[in-house]
Amino acid sequence: VRNHDGGKGVHVLTYEIHPSAGQEILRITQETSNKFDVVKVAVAHRYGQIPIGQTAFAVAISAHHRESAFEACQALVNRVKAELPIWKHQVFTDGSDEWVNTA
Repeated sequence: VRNHDGGKGVHVLTYEIHPSAGQEILRITQETSNKFDVVKVAVAHRYGQIPIGQTAFAVAISAHHRESAFEACQALVNRVKAELPIWKHQVFTDGSDEWVNTA
C-alpha cells in the first residue's frame, strides 16, 4: 500500500469486497491457469483496513518456463484489477477521501 496517490498523501486505505469476491478470484485464477502453461497459482487480496507500507495484493506462479509464469502473472493481475468486485477507500492526509471501484 503506497503512502501517496494522485499527488496526495494517503493516510488510511480500506478495501471493501462483495460476497462473491472469493468465487470470482477463484474463477479468474482457474481460467488463467488453463490459458497459460503454469504448474501452480496462488493469489491473495486483502480487505479491510490495510496499513500503509503493507501488501494488499500478492500473486505467486510456478511454471516450467519463466516466460509462461510472467505472462500468466501479468494476465492474472490485470484481470483481478478489472473484474474483482472490490472497492478501495482512501483517506488522504489533507482530510479528503475517495472511493475507487477497481472492478
